[in-house]
Amino acid sequence: MRIVPGTATTGNVVALGLVVAAAMPAVLIRAGIVLVPAEAGTLAFGLGIVSAAFAMSWGAEARRTRCSRALALIVVALLAVLPEYAVDVVLAWKAGGDPAFAPYAVANMTGSNRLLLGIGWPTIAGSHLVGSWRPADPARSR
Repeated sequence: MRIVPGTATTGNVVALGLVVAAAMPAVLIRAGIVLVPAEAGTLAFGLGIVSAAFAMSWGAEARRTRCSRALALIVVALLAVLPEYAVDVVLAWKAGGDPAFAPYAVANMTGSNRLLLGIGWPTIAGSHLVGSWRPADPARSR
């Protein structure tokens, strides 16, 4: 990949630094380097997830210059849902060995689909409707 001189502005470098700095506490906690209470860990992991989402969207936007917009969105969508399916696989594997995990596997699978179908798709449709809405032209109604 060839970097064009002058494309890395100060704002881009600062934004990338903020994303990395926001994700770093979660990495340090996960590696066991930093020990924190559960509440602080939850906050750090939530901030890490948000920063990863920003990084993925920026990567898709940058990749859009080299490939189609649809392909970039497909890659981002796959990266967004693959961790959920990884959790599904782990819980299903554990449920195969210990039937006590079966309710957790079923709840995780149905819960994620409820969120996707109940919140995800309506949000996409609503944002499209809001973005494409135009006020009625009074000249046409005559």
